[in-house]
Amino acid sequence: MSSLNLESLQVSVEGHSELLPDWAKSAIEIGAWVRSAEASIDGRFLVCCVVPCRATFTALVGLGAVAAGATLFRKGFSWADLLNLDAGTEIFWAAPGVKQKLSGVLQTHEESHGNLMVPVTITKGPKRMQGVKWFFTESKFRDCEFSEEKLPSNAASERFENAGLFFKAFGLRSDSSWLTTAGAEVRFVSNLAAFRRNLEGWGLTSGTSNHAAPLDQLLILRDEGDPSLAKARITHNRGSIGSDCPVSILDGPLAFQRIYDIQAGSLVVVLDRNDLAEEHIDFLIQARSEHSPEHCPKLAELAPRSIPATIEITGYCLRAT
Repeated sequence: MSSLNLESLQVSVEGHSELLPDWAKSAIEIGAWVRSAEASIDGRFLVCCVVPCRATFTALVGLGAVAAGATLFRKGFSWADLLNLDAGTEIFWAAPGVKQKLSGVLQTHEESHGNLMVPVTITKGPKRMQGVKWFFTESKFRDCEFSEEKLPSNAASERFENAGLFFKAFGLRSDSSWLTTAGAEVRFVSNLAAFRRNLEGWGLTSGTSNHAAPLDQLLILRDEGDPSLAKARITHNRGSIGSDCPVSILDGPLAFQRIYDIQAGSLVVVLDRNDLAEEHIDFLIQARSEHSPEHCPKLAELAPRSIPATIEITGYCLRAT
């Protein structure tokens, strides 16, 4: 994606910062490529990356997917979206004049003096408000910040703001409501402990900022099943696969075993060079037979500018089913 200011990115370890190496830039570009392709083609994009070491490569692919998702974002949660939710659905919002974030359960729509109202029974918030029925009109709706996932607490809001500043310096121009709109851009399937351990001790900074943020904060990473707002989710390679996601990244040979459990969205498989086995090659041969060549021009248009020789990459567009 040409809009990404990759040259501004620096990796910081123990206060010492350096420009990202080429392989790391390519990992980000590959993630952005796959997320952009997912929104542009009629089918599922499959990419397999074989690299010398996938320890941090996988996470950077995810960062690229999140960044691309920001540029593709067009609108946040709207009044029409609220009206389309079923009674009994839990929603989350922040209201002016109320210090705590609120959550509640939707009730059946009501009408008063010609105005359509959506009643919500508050389940979490200030103690004095719990159990109270809050009525939303369209004008009252516009005064609040909404999500179908749990909004960040006041303490966590600073991390969201820092992520927003990072992506802005990174060259992204997206609607400011993207960060607080429900829906992850990417899902990692990995060994949870090892994945998080590989993110420790280093961070990224962009532009002129001297503050390096850990990658899990920039990804707004949450475990699968956590009700909190997230732009990236992670599930254990032996865990259950949750709801559909635009891009799923399978980190290593154990995660690859889950590939048939992911029924929607595009796929990135990341393998160490010594992980590559006959089953992976057989899978890619099968994918080649299902490839839709008509999408090749669009995929080439979105593709990274160059890939270092240390990264072996194969991609196919699988026909939509």
